[in-house]
Amino acid sequence: MFQMALENGMGGPPAITRQKLLHLIDMVNDLLVSAKNTNSIEWESIADTLADFLDEQMDVVFEDNSPDEVAVQIVDLYKLFVVPSHAELLTAVNSMKFTTPIVSDVLHVNVPVTEVMHFFIIR
Repeated sequence: MFQMALENGMGGPPAITRQKLLHLIDMVNDLLVSAKNTNSIEWESIADTLADFLDEQMDVVFEDNSPDEVAVQIVDLYKLFVVPSHAELLTAVNSMKFTTPIVSDVLHVNVPVTEVMHFFIIR
């Protein structure tokens, strides 16, 4: 979803795209942490946020259920993070079927996803 938009320059110049993605991360994070508990997180709200962001910020409209799939995965990973179930979380991250260079290419961080997860787990 994001990879296609980024590869086609739909987010604009890299510096602008970076700011857009950081804003999206903040928006999704706010939805996750504002929930009273992990069972009250509505993946639909996250899916809507993703779809709206892609439409408004990157001029991408999806006719499939990609935002839904990504939102469900985000919620599942977040639940493993807050439990905490570190081993399960790392296994889930490592088994993700889609990989993307967004973190390293756009956010200019050359760190594998598992290292990012270790950072948050240690904190």
